[in-house]
Amino acid sequence: MQKKDFLYFLTDDQGRCYKTDVHGNVFCDAQVQPLSFTPDGWQDKTINYTRNTTYFGMVRQFTVPLKFVKDGAEIVRWLFYSNGIEAVCYLRIAKLNRATGNHEKYFVGALDFSTFDDMLQYVQVSILDSGLASMIKSKEGTTFEIPMGTDTTDPVPVGVDPTVNVLLDGIALVESLSYTSLNIVHGQISLIGIGTHFPDEIFVNTEGSSTGLNHQDVDFSIINDISGISASNKWIIESDKGATINVSLDYDIDVASPIQGAVAFAQVWVGKTVYVQQFPLTDQMVSVADEVFVNYKGTKTATITLGPGEKMFVFTMLWNGVPPGSGTGNLVMRYNKFDLKASVSTRADATYCKALKPSFVYQRLIHKLSGLINNTQSQLLDNNDTDLNYSILMTTGDAIRRLDGITMKVTFQDFFKAMDVVFNVGFGVANEIGILERKDYFYDDADTLISLDDISNLAVSVDKDDIYNLVNIGYPAQTYDDVNGKDEFNNTSQFSIPITRIQNTLDLVSSYRADMYGIEFTRIQTIGQDTTDTSSDDTIFFLVVENKIYTDPLSDQPFYKLYRPAGATVTGIISPTTAFNIEISPKHLLMRHGNYLHAMCDKLETKDLIFQTANKNDSMAITYRADPLLVNSNPVTVVENANMPIHLLDYKLFLPYIFEFDTEIADGVKNIFDNNPKGIVQFNWKGNTYKGFIMDCSIKPAFRESQSWKLLAAPDNDMTKLFNNG
Repeated sequence: MQKKDFLYFLTDDQGRCYKTDVHGNVFCDAQVQPLSFTPDGWQDKTINYTRNTTYFGMVRQFTVPLKFVKDGAEIVRWLFYSNGIEAVCYLRIAKLNRATGNHEKYFVGALDFSTFDDMLQYVQVSILDSGLASMIKSKEGTTFEIPMGTDTTDPVPVGVDPTVNVLLDGIALVESLSYTSLNIVHGQISLIGIGTHFPDEIFVNTEGSSTGLNHQDVDFSIINDISGISASNKWIIESDKGATINVSLDYDIDVASPIQGAVAFAQVWVGKTVYVQQFPLTDQMVSVADEVFVNYKGTKTATITLGPGEKMFVFTMLWNGVPPGSGTGNLVMRYNKFDLKASVSTRADATYCKALKPSFVYQRLIHKLSGLINNTQSQLLDNNDTDLNYSILMTTGDAIRRLDGITMKVTFQDFFKAMDVVFNVGFGVANEIGILERKDYFYDDADTLISLDDISNLAVSVDKDDIYNLVNIGYPAQTYDDVNGKDEFNNTSQFSIPITRIQNTLDLVSSYRADMYGIEFTRIQTIGQDTTDTSSDDTIFFLVVENKIYTDPLSDQPFYKLYRPAGATVTGIISPTTAFNIEISPKHLLMRHGNYLHAMCDKLETKDLIFQTANKNDSMAITYRADPLLVNSNPVTVVENANMPIHLLDYKLFLPYIFEFDTEIADGVKNIFDNNPKGIVQFNWKGNTYKGFIMDCSIKPAFRESQSWKLLAAPDNDMTKLFNNG
């Protein structure tokens, strides 16, 4: 008896077959048994393989209504009338391999009972591709919560804490405090004793942030002896942890001596407790007239270092003898202008936060989305902490705040977008394995899937979907209530591409953040306020950390440190030595996407990608030291607002041209495409060989009919042969 080309099975989600007994009753067991009567409609349908324009990998698409008769109709009716539109049933199709004489797995699809239509003679219902690609398409916007701690409910893996600890040692934040003085004449100030007084100092405002810093107003008062400086409590700034303060004084002072013919001196000083350290803030001011004011004005600066618990004072020393600070008589002073600014840089105490590796988030996300385990592949993410000197981790606002019982809320589309922006990735499905790798994995021109010798109706067109004249790259724009935030470089940058005929903007702005000031403000502004909700609670942040694992000497817990490349020189930002996340700045990301950007710039190698604008700081630059292990290695400088020469971008992924043609498909091609989401299709045209990546093709399972194919040109095609051959 001749074997059938196709066998059809209706099964449950465990693969057990539904069938009917001699009385027409439906039951299900593990014995494999195909339907006795073939569903109508399968032979007339096609399976499409399309390169997803969002994920860049090749995906299978199949949606078809089938008519079930006899035993198939009874099974489908029983499932629907027993369980409604949420009934679960799969159509499994096996195809005869004529070479072996065996039937092999060919297709699995889910019955969509929401399309159920009972026509008495038959039952019609649509079949959906039940593969992983279809699941992702239906749930790509669904939010899943991934616990950042031990998860006893998820089998991947049970009871294991996948988080790692990261030491957040902070950014040096700058705060600028402004003071002014009242315009008052202070007469008959005694020069006797130490001849010193405190001018009026009224606090005006502050810009920026600091930690462990206190300030207060000071009113005019005279000091009788040296111990009076600290005993008076007339300090203007107090540091809990110690700080270096840069002081600037803009002054306009009149000085007069009421003693005829006497010479008196005055000088403003800044110092800390008990004269341990002091610096002049004005030149020495001399008065020789009989109550006639002599004017002194100017701007002076000084730097003073406070230890933990020390205070900064501003005082005026008066004298008419030697040494300064002593004498006889009195002096008259008028402070017309006395504007003092103190700029201080501080770092908050270090804290730990929990983080997850992107590879784990990817595995857990696919499991939650599909219900499957061990169905992911990503050498890129698996090697994230071995291929470079640094690793990229993910954390949340709640984790930065050190809360317990927190989760990371992710959707597949947001996760993929963030991975694409930072790593330049694509996603595809092969043999029901979700593959997330760099884009060049999916544009592999070294792997030939099939060769076609018989094509017709070749047409060549421009791939307008992959050509842009602008690219926005980086992270969402942020607004901070702090002057330090203006220094943030991990925001959105825009570059123009030298293309004028097509107006299209490439969006490479991550849905996750990497702004170091956002991370630091979340950390320090919520210390001691763990129950306070903030806008950063569910926000996902990237952290660039060293590959080396350290051990806390007190708790013995392992942790990572933020990555700050040794020997690098950073300019254009306030705190270059404490900055982090530089390696994923917008300009670094632009360079990482070089192979894709280069592909759309065919014949434009002499031009540049032109920097246009950025949301905040675009002046940051970093120079990496030469690699001592490489011969002829030179320092490399990355400048955020510099143009990017196109010829320096990575090797092109493709050429921006589309091949379209008709061809017949050989048996077995479906299995090749199902198992391999990458590689090229090679074809001959008028004696020349051309190569391309599948953009769209269709296969009719039951027949070898001519189908239309669309390929994206591979980068090594010689397109000039097309017009040299008539």
